[in-house]
Parts: sequence; structure tokens; C-alpha cells
Amino acid sequence: MKNRPLASLKEGGILAAMARHLDGSGLPGGWVGIGDDAAVTLVPADTQLLTTIDMLVEGIHFTRATRPGDLAWKTVAVNVSDIRAMGGRPSWGVLGMSLPGALETAWLEAFAAELAEACRHFGFPIVGGDTTGSSRTISLSLTVVGTTSRAILRSTARPGDSLIASGPFGWAAAGLWCLGNPEADIPEALRRRAERAQCRPEPALLPDTLANMSRLALMDDSDGLATAALTLAKASGVALEIDEDRLDGDTDLEALAAAASIDVRLWQLEGGEDYGLVACVPGDTPLPSGWRIVGRVTAGSEAWLVAEGRRRRLTNPGWDHFPDPHLDADAPDHPHRTAP
Repeated sequence: MKNRPLASLKEGGILAAMARHLDGSGLPGGWVGIGDDAAVTLVPADTQLLTTIDMLVEGIHFTRATRPGDLAWKTVAVNVSDIRAMGGRPSWGVLGMSLPGALETAWLEAFAAELAEACRHFGFPIVGGDTTGSSRTISLSLTVVGTTSRAILRSTARPGDSLIASGPFGWAAAGLWCLGNPEADIPEALRRRAERAQCRPEPALLPDTLANMSRLALMDDSDGLATAALTLAKASGVALEIDEDRLDGDTDLEALAAAASIDVRLWQLEGGEDYGLVACVPGDTPLPSGWRIVGRVTAGSEAWLVAEGRRRRLTNPGWDHFPDPHLDADAPDHPHRTAP
């Protein structure tokens, strides 16, 4: 397709361009995807449906310089993380797009191609959606429906549980800093790892050994480990303690933080966008491979950081779409500056 403004395609041309990549081939029998007034899907009996939606807005979550393929991948991944954080698997999605007419067709083609690839990777189709024009900015809204036999909630933690988590913390925030500081003198291998964590996240998958437990509280760490702990504590009516020394040992991340003149704990506790899982499980639960204990559940309320025998209350940490207007969210050390 010759590169030209989307306005020249009109709505029908934009939909046709998307449909070339999201053609519905391979849909289960009885399903109907893009092309009718509504999609048709089927679910087995005794199956719970999980529904989640995430919006990505230019100027808030990304800039025009963001690669369209990275944006497509992340649009899918953030929703998959929510479904997996409820113990489910994604089944289908519908996408809403608001696009400025001056945007070029090359952007749309790259976005649609990677969107289709991400959906194949995570195992679900886009079965429909909607598109509208915009005067200036790109807005994307993906709704994903998942299925599970038993939804896992945030509200079942009890005193005596262990606070456990998958994967490392802070790499996505480090990647955001790297994208904003392309001239920084840091090892190329560390830069690539950090930028991939930010641009191409791989949401953690709940192991069967945990999914089959009779009780666990679960959520993802998309808004940061500290926010996850505070949210789990509030939902379960307990207190959560994070042991600071259990966050030690990631020497590569610590080296990046030193190069950025940023406290590594800011990335690890408040950075977010790592899309790992955080769970509260009975204290004698064997840990699956790749998981580690990061704290504990106690009686009380709030979330706390424990260091050298002292507790510090974690207050309103992590990402907030409506921050205090008196705080400068564009400061160089802020973990949630808009990604390039």
C-alpha cells in the first residue's frame, strides 16, 4: 500500500486494512468475527468469563515517536496481564481506535501486523471493534474477554501468608529511562534488556501448582509492587510487609540505576509495567520455579516496607492516572514519564 494519510482511505479503507491482518481465519466453529454488526462467540458450560479493558492514549502512555509495533504489542499485553492475574486465559478481544486523519497508512499497517502477531502469541483473536477520527491524538481501547473455571480474587489473603512474586521488578521502569536517555553511557546488553521489558512485556503466567490451590490472593504488578501490596492489603483487610533486603541482588538493575542517578528502589517498588504476578499464599506453600518470597501478611492494615527491623508505611505509591497537579510527573527521575 502506498503511504498516504489515513483520511484518504476513509473509514471503510481503514477497516479493510485492519481486516487484512485480523481476518478471522482459524476461529472456532460457530464463531463469527469481523464483518457483521456484532461478533459471535461460544463458551463451554460452567465457565466464568473475565472481562477487562485498557486504554492507551497518546501524550499519556506513549508519544507519536513510539514504534507502532511496540504500541500494538503493549496494547495486547496489558490486557493479557489482567486476565492472567485472575487465573484465566484470554479468549477474544474487541478494539476501539481513535485515529487522526493525518496519520499515515504505514503506521496503520505496522500497527495492525504486530497486533495480529501479539494476538497469535497470546492465543486469542480480535473479533471486532470500532474506529473513529480524532483531531490530533491516537487513542486505543482494547477489551479482552477471558475464561476460567474459577476466578482468583485479591480479597483472600490472611495473616500468616507469605507474599510471593514472579520475576524481577524495575526493569520496565529502567527501560523507560533508557528510551528517554538514548545518549547515556550504559552497556548495550543492559539497554536492550531494559527497553524490551518496557516495549515488549511478557505477562507472567500463573503456574498450575498455584492456580489449583484452594486459596490464594492474586493480582499483577502493572502499577508497581508497592501499589500491588497496598491493593491486596485493602482488598483482604490485612497488612502486607515487603522485606527490602529481598529486593537486593539484581546487580544489573542496580548498575543501571546508578548510571541514571536514581534510587533502584524507586524502580522496583513504584516503577510498574513489569506485568509480573504478586500473590499471598499459606506460609508453607512450595514456591514454583522463578517465584520468590518478598514479604508476609500480618494482622492490621496498609502496606509496609521493612528494612533493618523498621517499618515504613507505603502511601499512595505507583502509577496514578490522576496525580496531584502540584507534583511534576515529567521530572527526569519520575518512573512514569510518557514513553518515547
